[in-house]
Amino acid sequence: MSLDAVAHALPVSDISAVYDGGSVTLRVLRALGWGPELLNLGYFRARGPLNFLNLIPSATRLGGTQKELVRQTIRVLAPRAGDRVLDIACGRGFAAYYTAAAHPGVEVTAVDLLPENVAAARTFYGRTRGLAYAVGDAQALPFAAASFERAVCLEAAFHFPDRGQFLREAHRVLKPGGKLVVVDFLWRDGGRAASQARADAGVVRDTWGFRDFWTLAEYAAGARAAGFVLAKSTDWTGKVTRPLQGQFDVLAALGRSKLGRALLTRSHPTLRGVSRGEWRELAAAAAAHRGFHQDSRYVCLELARP
Repeated sequence: MSLDAVAHALPVSDISAVYDGGSVTLRVLRALGWGPELLNLGYFRARGPLNFLNLIPSATRLGGTQKELVRQTIRVLAPRAGDRVLDIACGRGFAAYYTAAAHPGVEVTAVDLLPENVAAARTFYGRTRGLAYAVGDAQALPFAAASFERAVCLEAAFHFPDRGQFLREAHRVLKPGGKLVVVDFLWRDGGRAASQARADAGVVRDTWGFRDFWTLAEYAAGARAAGFVLAKSTDWTGKVTRPLQGQFDVLAALGRSKLGRALLTRSHPTLRGVSRGEWRELAAAAAAHRGFHQDSRYVCLELARP
C-alpha cells in the first residue's frame, strides 16, 4: 500500500474545527495562554526540574514559547535582504509577520487554506510593510514557477492529505538555489505500527486533525522525488513535544484532585468552567498523547532546491 493510501485510510477531522476550542485539550491550553494568533506547540528553552517546578508560570507563558518556536524556525530559514519568502499554511499569520518585521527588505507572502485564518491574519498584521496574505492550498499553490527564494511550512504539513504533492508544489514555486524549511511531526522507527496498535490513538488524531505522519526516511524519499535535497534534519523533540507533554501530564494529574483543581483555578480563573468530567477527559487525552510522544519525533527539516 502506498503512503498516500495509508494516509487516506486513517480518519481525519475537519481542519477548520480543530482549532476552534471544541476539544477540552484545546480549551485548557487556551486558558493557559496558548494562542489565539499562534497555533503551534511552542519551543521551551527551560529544561529539567526548573521547568517542572515552575509549571504554573511556564504554562502562563505558553504564548511566549509559541513565539520562540517561530523565532527558531525563521533563524533556520535565514532570509536575506531582497528575498521573496512564502509562508505555506500560515495559520493566523504571526510567523509571516515576524519574518517581515524582523527582516526589512524581505518580501513575505503567506497563504492558508482557511479564509477565516487569512482574515484574522489581515486583522492582526495586515498593515505590515512587505507582507501580504492570501487564501491558498499548499497542494495547489496559486503562484507562478520560480517565484520565491525561501519557503517555510511550520507545524502544518501533518494536516496535508498528500505531502508529496505539497513538496512538488513547493519545489515548483522556489527558484533554483532556494530553500524550504518544514517543521513537522515524524514517526520514530516502528512508530506508525505502534500507534496503530494503541486503542486510544484516535483521540490524538481527532484532537489535531491528521491521518498519518512520515518517517525521516519517507520524508527524504519524498523530498528527492519532488526534486529537493534533504540538506539537514534537526530533532527538536526535547525542546517542543517532550517538555509540553511533561507539563500536560502534570496538569492532568493536578486536575484529578480537588486541591489540584483549586490551585489551578486560583492561578488561572479561566479554568473554572472546566467540569470534573472534562478533567477526567483531559487525563485520558494526556495518556493518549503520551503514547504518541513515545512513537513520534518533532523535527526541523531543511530542504535545498538545486
